[in-house]
Amino acid sequence: MAGRQKPKRIVALLDRLAQEELDLGSPSGLDYVCSWLADGKTVQQLADHLTTLAGEPVHRGWLSPILQRLAPNAVQRMNDARRLSAHALVEDAQAIVDTAAVDPSREGIAAAKVQADLRTWRAARYDRETFGEKSAHSVTLDLGQLHLDALRQRAAAAAALPPTATLALPNTTGSPTEL
Repeated sequence: MAGRQKPKRIVALLDRLAQEELDLGSPSGLDYVCSWLADGKTVQQLADHLTTLAGEPVHRGWLSPILQRLAPNAVQRMNDARRLSAHALVEDAQAIVDTAAVDPSREGIAAAKVQADLRTWRAARYDRETFGEKSAHSVTLDLGQLHLDALRQRAAAAAALPPTATLALPNTTGSPTEL
């Protein structure tokens, strides 16, 4: 029975956090999770935060299915929150790059680049329309297949022609020969 109590405690903790921290009429734990994700934070960071508050370990792999069952539309709402987080992630990347001048060493700049690149990569995955790479439509041509199709069409056209008339050429013997 103790295993079933932990999910209830964590959901109750999420509900309490929503009541305390969100400015909504009657926010739920799912509202708190979506707000968390919309800020550009991860489920792993939420699990770490809940571990600290609950005083017991909360692992990401255990927490994710709990979050997905908070409401029938929980997965969709969390995906929408991630899409919204793309803007926060790009803003974080900009702040990281702007503060890279504090540590102008090669290592400091390299670390800032990796952190900023990761955030922009996540933003591109969460909101492909706004931050994803615009790719042109690719067209693939199979020249061998096109050549075979052209030969088939040519053979079909030749088969559809009426037979040609017999051509008679003069023979050196004096009598006409048919070809």
